[in-house]
Amino acid sequence: MKRAIIVGFISGLVAGMVQAVLSISGIWDFFSVYYLIEPVSFQHTMLHYTILFGLWGIVYCVLYSFFYDYIPNKGIKKGIIFALIIWIAVAVHPALIIIGYGYPRHFIPLIFTNFLSTCGVYGTLIGILYKR
Repeated sequence: MKRAIIVGFISGLVAGMVQAVLSISGIWDFFSVYYLIEPVSFQHTMLHYTILFGLWGIVYCVLYSFFYDYIPNKGIKKGIIFALIIWIAVAVHPALIIIGYGYPRHFIPLIFTNFLSTCGVYGTLIGILYKR
């Protein structure tokens, strides 16, 4: 259990940093959308995503250790498959809710940035670092 907590926190911190960089980068300009509705400092955005992803990374890695035997494949592929499941449950649902609140142009960039940080970074790190 201790290993899952440490791996989840480290993976979550790195994924949070990637999400913060993607949030303040110019990727949102491709869709003519300003992501941050009110002016927020870069330090606040980085701190917010790093802490948020770090804490949720612990929860997800504990779930990963619980379902470890039921996820197919080995190593990195196993981590990416689990991260894909997390991405569908955690990122797609709020993005669909955002459409209901009147921000339909936010859907695709939000899904894309969450996919890169969750599946790309978090899933890869969890697959590499977590060993039974």
